[in-house]
Amino acid sequence: MSSELYLCGTRHIDFDGPNRLMNILNWIKPDIITTEYTERGLQEVWEEHLTVAQSTEVSLKAALQQNMPSDILTKINIDSLVKFYLTRAFEGWVPLEYSSKKETRVIGIEDPQLISFVKYEGGSSGSVQNMATEQILALLALSPSQIQKKVDEDYVRQGDIDVKMETKLIERNFSMASKIADLLMEKQVRLLHISGISHIYDNHPNLYDILSYFKPTRIKLIEGDKV
Repeated sequence: MSSELYLCGTRHIDFDGPNRLMNILNWIKPDIITTEYTERGLQEVWEEHLTVAQSTEVSLKAALQQNMPSDILTKINIDSLVKFYLTRAFEGWVPLEYSSKKETRVIGIEDPQLISFVKYEGGSSGSVQNMATEQILALLALSPSQIQKKVDEDYVRQGDIDVKMETKLIERNFSMASKIADLLMEKQVRLLHISGISHIYDNHPNLYDILSYFKPTRIKLIEGDKV
């Protein structure tokens, strides 16, 4: 029997993401989980999650209203901002939470040299201050339910990535694929890799294509609602 490979594509902002991902983890029961982070990035995500998890929604809302720059607060929905902080970087901390109760390795396989432009050394996080693009601010101006509806609709679409970002993304794909392949050939394992959906589904050399030798099963995070 050979190793098994599962590839899970996520939307980095997904307020239902933590529950969906935990459902998928409990369904697949992987021996190894690899993520779109570096090892250092995973540690930073976990430490921040432990801090945020101690807050209630009410206390977090009050803290954000007090500390967030006023020019950002005037552009966003505060309830959406609270949801953002409670769920951000879930692709990092949910696997670590799962592994704390199971015999599962969680490995950050991003190359720091390829993702030095993002906080946490991973593509799925960052505060509002350092993500304050017009696109992010426009999204957070919506209510939590409006954002979740948009996210769910986006799971059926492929990403629209500019040429510069696509080149960097492809380079990252080959780097991550090499590390995944090494783990699969090291010994017989069931491996789940968690990445932004563009890495797995978009029309460029994606992880599903690069790792086709291992006959991967790919899923979208939204399928966690059904398992």
